[in-house]
Amino acid sequence: MMPGPLPEKKIFIEVNTMMTPGIIHSQGVRLKILSDPQLDEIIQSAYTIVESTGFRISKKTACQLLESAGATVIDDLVYVPRAVVQHCFNTAPKGIQIYNRLGEPSMKLWGNHVYYGTSTASPRTRNALTGDIHPTRVEDISIGAKLADALPNIDFVMPFGSSQDVDSNVADLYEFETVVHNTVKPVIFCGYTPMGVETVFEMAATVAGGKERLKKRPFIISYPEPISPMTYPEEIIDKMYVSADWESPRLHAVPVSWEALRRSPFQGAWFRCLPKP
Repeated sequence: MMPGPLPEKKIFIEVNTMMTPGIIHSQGVRLKILSDPQLDEIIQSAYTIVESTGFRISKKTACQLLESAGATVIDDLVYVPRAVVQHCFNTAPKGIQIYNRLGEPSMKLWGNHVYYGTSTASPRTRNALTGDIHPTRVEDISIGAKLADALPNIDFVMPFGSSQDVDSNVADLYEFETVVHNTVKPVIFCGYTPMGVETVFEMAATVAGGKERLKKRPFIISYPEPISPMTYPEEIIDKMYVSADWESPRLHAVPVSWEALRRSPFQGAWFRCLPKP
C-alpha cells in the first residue's frame, strides 16, 4: 500500500536584525518549517511516548535510578511521567560551551546556534583520486580529519569511518588518536566499548593538560548510540555512566531507517525538539 500525500506544510521566513545607533550587529534570514503550535504538538507527543509507551533499559541499576526519580519500572520497561522529564529540563544547564583542542571557545550549544561536521562509522572508503573502494583504514580517517580541519565551514570532526586494519577491540582508540592529531576542532567520538570510552577520555585529558582542565574546557563529546526503537542495551548505559563520571557532554542520537528517510521530505535530516527554557 502506497503512502498517501504528505500534509500541506507552511514555511515561515523571519528576518532578524539587531541594531544600536549607527551599528547593525547582525542581520539574517531564518527558515522556519514548523509553527510554534506544531512544535508544541511534537513535544507533547514525545512526552506521551515516554510516559505511556515507555522504553526498554537492560541495566538494572539504571532502572533503579529512574524509579527512584519517579519513573515506573516493569521488568525492563521504563515509563517516565512528563513532570519528571520537565523537571530534568528545568534543572539541566541551558547551554554548554565546547572548546577546541587548544582550549579556545569553539561551539555554543544553546539558542539557535547551528554547527556542521563530519559523520562516522563507514566500514568502506572510496578513494577520491581513483574512485576505488576499499576497507576503511586508520590512514583514511587521518586524511579525512586533515581535510575537515582545513574546511572553514566544518565545525566539528568525527572519525568518518570504522577502521578495518586494526584490532576491532581497540579500533576506537586508533581512530581518536589519529583524529586528535590531525585537527584542532572539537571531536565527537564513538567508543565501541565502555572501556574504550574510558580510555579515550584519559587520552583526551592528557591532551588537554589534565582531567580537571578537560572538564572545564571540553573539546570532546561522546556518542553512545542506542538501538531504535527506544532500546538501551547494558553496554550503552555503561558508556553513558563513563561520560557522566567525566562530567562530559554526550550526543544522543537514535538511528533512523533508510526507508523512513526516503519517505521524508527532508531526506537525511535529523530533528531534535526540546522545550524552550
